[in-house]
Amino acid sequence: MTRRSAICAALTVILVLAALPRVAAATDIARSSAALPLAPGEIILLSRVVQAEAENQPVAGQRAVAWTAVNRLRAGGYGKTLTSVLQRPYQYARPKPRRPNSPAYRTALMSALMAVQGVGKDESAGATHFIRCDMKRKPAWVARLKPTIRIAQHCFFKSREPKS
Repeated sequence: MTRRSAICAALTVILVLAALPRVAAATDIARSSAALPLAPGEIILLSRVVQAEAENQPVAGQRAVAWTAVNRLRAGGYGKTLTSVLQRPYQYARPKPRRPNSPAYRTALMSALMAVQGVGKDESAGATHFIRCDMKRKPAWVARLKPTIRIAQHCFFKSREPKS
């Protein structure tokens, strides 16, 4: 990628971010399928986390990982901002270094943008958690959650619906 095309790609991302609508209150986030309110740098942080968690997964898997963070923010209880959701201890992998010329980073960035804008379907089927399906010893929290979907090597989970 040439320097000029890298600058064009960066400007495209900036223009997309500038067009994101802001949601007025945190309670509106849970009810809205519209774009999330973002602080400066949060989309970059999400894309770096998506790359760290799902770089070797198909695009649908990367989008699903991005959606888990969005679903957690909308659900509440995981943090009031996307940054606090992503940086909560023992939840997501440490972000990968930002490498704008990397195809893996660009795919992760597009997955992150789509999730925070509410574009397309939620690939995770409403999940707030995921693990590698081939883990020999599953975390205890898996038993408390409902499986939603498997995409490549990741299994996704969400809270169980209350029984009526």
